[in-house]
Amino acid sequence: MKILDRYLILSFSKSFIYTLITFTSILILTEWLGMVKLFIERKIPVSIVFEYLGLRIPSILAIIAPCAILLATLFTFNEFIYRGEITAMRIAGMSLIRLALPILSIALGISITSFFWTEFIANRFNARASKVLREKIRGLVPEIRVDGVSLLGEGGRIYHFGVYDRELNQIETVAITELGEGGLPICRIDARSAEWREGEWLLFDGVIRRFGETGEEGTPERFEVRSGEISERPDEIWKILGLEKERSAEMTILELWDSIRLLKRSGVGFRDKMTDLHLKFSFPMTSLVIAFVGISLVFSFGRRERKITRMASFGIALLVSFLYWGTVSIGQFLGYAEVVPPFLAAWMANILFFSLGVGLWLKRVK
Repeated sequence: MKILDRYLILSFSKSFIYTLITFTSILILTEWLGMVKLFIERKIPVSIVFEYLGLRIPSILAIIAPCAILLATLFTFNEFIYRGEITAMRIAGMSLIRLALPILSIALGISITSFFWTEFIANRFNARASKVLREKIRGLVPEIRVDGVSLLGEGGRIYHFGVYDRELNQIETVAITELGEGGLPICRIDARSAEWREGEWLLFDGVIRRFGETGEEGTPERFEVRSGEISERPDEIWKILGLEKERSAEMTILELWDSIRLLKRSGVGFRDKMTDLHLKFSFPMTSLVIAFVGISLVFSFGRRERKITRMASFGIALLVSFLYWGTVSIGQFLGYAEVVPPFLAAWMANILFFSLGVGLWLKRVK
């Protein structure tokens, strides 16, 4: 690694770490101020408050990293331009692309790190933070029983449950209807109860009725115990019912994909989950895109005789960050509403801001 590369990386890293810590502290303080009334009203112990805020830090770091990268980029290159160091480097034969390469390499590394950080750390901490907020702070009791359940299972089977108990993994009053071509029932199973035992559902005290092509009912078959009629696991049933209050931000890619597969198989809307799945790949790339935009900005408008002040850099970073997040939210909304495909909805912000960076870069080259 050349001396100039080390110099660029060291200068950038100092600004990045400083801005990352500063922005993270501001967001934690903002979150605390937004909930301080709830903490006081419910007389929440300080230990639980610190537990909740501590669990929020990993996801806040992932969210704030692109903004910190942008501000660090503006600070670093603006100072170099003002002190004439960029001019000296250009005279020494370094192109703008070569100057930008170390910072873009760091941004790429942060993007890759952000992907794994979010996938294996932030998601888990987010889920634990939500549980603390829900149970220890708001005092909400998890729902474990639901009455009058109807859902579409594997193979187009229709399930009707009288009472579903998640804690005991038991069902009171079960009716399973299997439809054939034309939507006519070909089989119906009624049971007094069902219970999850040793990895499968067992039906108790029931009867099977089969129907012919014209709808005539055959001879009923009674049974005391029967297995293999409900293929969904208890946790899958809970998710299909929409009672698994787990947000996409609290799920890994594999968990989210499994949820999509389950919802799709059950005939439940899943386009919002597909958009969130693509966002898990697109958002980590924000750091690289934003770094490129920042470099293009400072090379386009930064001049030795016209320094962009730190306050102006801070304002630019906030403005670009708000615009980016606004674009992400718009894309997410369009994806949820099925106006645009999930892939385009998730990558919209990166595509638009990368195009902005290219435009600014070409302006500088000209």
